[in-house]
Amino acid sequence: MTHYGKHPPLRDVPHPDDPVWQWFVLNGPHGEAFRWAKDTPARRDLELLREFIQQNETSSPGFENRAHAVAREALTLENPVLVRTGIQVLAVIGDEDDLAVIETLLRHPEPLVVQDARAALFERGVKAGKPRSPN
Repeated sequence: MTHYGKHPPLRDVPHPDDPVWQWFVLNGPHGEAFRWAKDTPARRDLELLREFIQQNETSSPGFENRAHAVAREALTLENPVLVRTGIQVLAVIGDEDDLAVIETLLRHPEPLVVQDARAALFERGVKAGKPRSPN
């Protein structure tokens, strides 16, 4: 599943040799071209991501926990594509603490990060108002 946009270089991540980081950076269903809305007869990317994580957890127990840790770490990186990917993964497997962190990204300087944060919160049933100005 490599049709989800351009990929940041692996050198931009903390653990480029980790297979879960490699999946996170290089393969979908997540990333720059991720689509939240169901605007075609095809299934939404969110559903595909959920199935992918479940299948990998079944075949490789612990995958979900590792993916969760990678996604949380990605939220702290400077590359907006990696931050967005972290938001997308946490929309599927995140907990309440993750949603609180995602809510802080509503004030991120990159509009696409804000858009993904808002969509993830919506998908998880969190009503996020417009972000307040920093002053």
